[in-house]
Amino acid sequence: MSKAVELWLCRHGETDWNAIRRIQGQLDVSLNALGQAQAKKLAQALANHDFDEVVSSPLDRAHQTALPLAQALSLPVTLDAAFAERHFGDLQGRSFDDMASIDPEAAAHWQARTPDFCPVGGESLLMLRDRVQAGLGELAQRALSSGATRVICFTHGGVLDMVYRIAQGIDISPPREWGIPNAGINQLRVSQSVSQGLNFQVMAWAQTDHLADLALHDSLGI
Repeated sequence: MSKAVELWLCRHGETDWNAIRRIQGQLDVSLNALGQAQAKKLAQALANHDFDEVVSSPLDRAHQTALPLAQALSLPVTLDAAFAERHFGDLQGRSFDDMASIDPEAAAHWQARTPDFCPVGGESLLMLRDRVQAGLGELAQRALSSGATRVICFTHGGVLDMVYRIAQGIDISPPREWGIPNAGINQLRVSQSVSQGLNFQVMAWAQTDHLADLALHDSLGI
């Protein structure tokens, strides 16, 4: 016999650094006016759903996106560092457009998605995948153990890229071919059986109907 829980994941709303393609990583950058509007639209779209828990990355842009929904549902926000953006070390604060001239080696590794390339002081893709996989497992196990039926998590582009790859069985090296828009809604079904353990199934991805009258960007991992 298997048990299951719905895990909904949303990317944070837009920041000024998203708009200019500057690497945020684990630096705290607040939502801009558009990002705040996206967070409100997201809360309005989801307020009629029953969520047992609201989880967020501890970074401001994710937490700020989570708050309108948490307030509408009268639920606290559980901060979980497992869902923070990838740490880009000494690349944080740089522009993608400038990286090729400032640090061509890092730019080449970035473009190639070299799994073990680790920016100085940061995380490699392998490290990020392991962190996200462990966080997903712990969140799912906690939900299943408590009898929760639906949990929502507010996180980041790099994390959501890994979530999709983990759920779909896609290696970390190939280029991304799926959208991860700011304030988009993504849905997983997580089931557990004695014989197979946890199984992640993508139910819906990159839903943005609730943002129809707002601008969208799809910038990964910044």
